[in-house]
Amino acid sequence: MQNQRKDSEQFATSLRRLMRDADETTNSLGKKVEGASQHTIWNLLKGKHSPKLETCSALANHFGTTVAEMLEGVTISKAFKTVPQEGEKLAL
Repeated sequence: MQNQRKDSEQFATSLRRLMRDADETTNSLGKKVEGASQHTIWNLLKGKHSPKLETCSALANHFGTTVAEMLEGVTISKAFKTVPQEGEKLAL
């Protein structure tokens, strides 16, 4: 549980930096990124939960970066709420 919290905080740090560099607010980002409401962005910034893969991908696309760069320092196997089931492929 502690590692998951650390991963959520690492993602929040990355998201906070991208938002600061792009002069984005939770409100503006929530309106521009499909699948990422203002409430979702706020929860991600507070480290309350890890992003869904779709949300992380949409945020990366918005900021012109990659999912890998957004997740730098995050334990990938525990980074997402939805983990592929056996036999499923991880789609970006």
